[in-house]
Amino acid sequence: MASTAGSSGPSAGGGSRVEAHIPVLLTAAKSMQAAAAQMLSAAIPTVVPPAGLDEVSLKAAARLNTRAINLVKSIDSGSWALAGGATEVENAAYSFMAKEAENAGSFSGTGVAGGVPTAQMPAFPPPPSVPDVVLPDIPAPPGVVDAEYTSMLVNGGSGEAPHVAAAEFWNTTGQSLTQISDVLGVAREALRTGWQSPDAENVHAALQKFNAWVDDTGKSSTQLGQDWDSHINGWRRVRNNIASPEEASTTKNNLVQAMNDNAANGGMSTGEVVRWTNEYSTQNTTAQTEMASYNADETSAPPFAEPGAPPPISSSGPPRVEGTPRPAPGTLKDRLTDDPALKGLQDPKAIMAAMMAAAAGAAGGLGAISQAGKGLFQPIQQIPQQLAQLSQMAQTAGAANAAKSAASVPRKASPSAAKNAGGGAGGGKGGGGTKPAGLGGGAKLSTPPPAAVPATPAAPAVRGVAPAAGVGGPSPAGMGMMRPMGAMAGAAGRGDQKDKTRNKELFPDEPFDEDNQEYAPAVLGAKPDPTAPKPTYDRKLGSAPLKKAG
Repeated sequence: MASTAGSSGPSAGGGSRVEAHIPVLLTAAKSMQAAAAQMLSAAIPTVVPPAGLDEVSLKAAARLNTRAINLVKSIDSGSWALAGGATEVENAAYSFMAKEAENAGSFSGTGVAGGVPTAQMPAFPPPPSVPDVVLPDIPAPPGVVDAEYTSMLVNGGSGEAPHVAAAEFWNTTGQSLTQISDVLGVAREALRTGWQSPDAENVHAALQKFNAWVDDTGKSSTQLGQDWDSHINGWRRVRNNIASPEEASTTKNNLVQAMNDNAANGGMSTGEVVRWTNEYSTQNTTAQTEMASYNADETSAPPFAEPGAPPPISSSGPPRVEGTPRPAPGTLKDRLTDDPALKGLQDPKAIMAAMMAAAAGAAGGLGAISQAGKGLFQPIQQIPQQLAQLSQMAQTAGAANAAKSAASVPRKASPSAAKNAGGGAGGGKGGGGTKPAGLGGGAKLSTPPPAAVPATPAAPAVRGVAPAAGVGGPSPAGMGMMRPMGAMAGAAGRGDQKDKTRNKELFPDEPFDEDNQEYAPAVLGAKPDPTAPKPTYDRKLGSAPLKKAG
């Protein structure tokens, strides 16, 4: 049911043809609204405190949180723009519906009241702001590298749990944005086909740019999740390789005690002093090496691709209302439809394709979208039943044909036909001829077993020559390659004159084919080629000199 307004000729407004498929427009608008809600649910302004209080961890937290806040703002703006575009598409569908009603009223002479309905704009929460982060007091650094102080800083932050959650959140957001990009791609292609007008071209171009921006934003979100994974893995490596604050403090206390004991006993504790001095130096060196590697990994992080602000789709978006909550986290497929027939599909792109196919009429009409899945999947569900029915029909038809052939009475053949059917050798003077199996004499033809009908449609059969009366059915191949028995009998009758001078003991009668049909290539299921030359036969018998005995 496509609405068509205007004409192909010139007019005051440009005169271009306007076509709009109302169900396609409404389904596209619904999917765009679902995608906007999914994006808005991911635009959560949170700041993750640093894993450690050391300088490297503080810099990494500032870098990652800044990227996250920028992405949150971009995703929030993108959801706002997409919701406005969805409303514009829905309003366009309502305008076409109102125009159709007006045209129908003008044609019937009855007025149409009510005007054009308008889509309701959803209320959006205010743009996200950056929350404050409270850091604990950082102790003053010592004058020299100290393992205990370094370990206190590394272990003095929030730890790995919030960073692991942040990495998982942005990896999931990247996957969700990729799914949104796929859904928008299906909707955009459907709109390009189902909505054609000069004004629609601007919408198509805007949606194409926005779709590319969503794809880039999804990649940026995935990269942020990977960078957060790399950061927390580096922090975890440092924490595990260096001494804990308790271990470093114990080493220092033992060294001081050994030095005091050595001074009191006149050097008898020198071994203990050396032991704890080496332990203290090893801990300091390890802490310094690990922190240098940690800092090198953070400074060599790959550059981050900022997606920037989203391209506009419409002139305005929904109003932002204070106190409006953001949608709860969820999956895109649940927001696209609540049809249980489509819930089995896990890929939102496949769900979107099914919805668009239903809207375009591929599901057997323009009914409710909730019935689209049943109409689409009904043929797939019925295939095993159809195969079983075809097999049963084939067996029934074969048994009926066999019973019919056994009960039928053959027609009385003419003398010439009986002679030709015997190949001129059954009772003629020439004698010595060979008969094809099952022909001639008083024996009746046995009914061949019924051929099984294939469950799936077979390829187009090659046209063959119908068998003569009283001759058995087609060959088991079932492809029209039947032997023309009537033509063989006629050819044998025409060879009676040659039989008078031919030694039939050396050259007995042999059937040969007359090709009076279109040439069929020897490829199973191939169609005949009318331009191919027909095979020719010289109808000559070969001869060879006989060797004399002795």
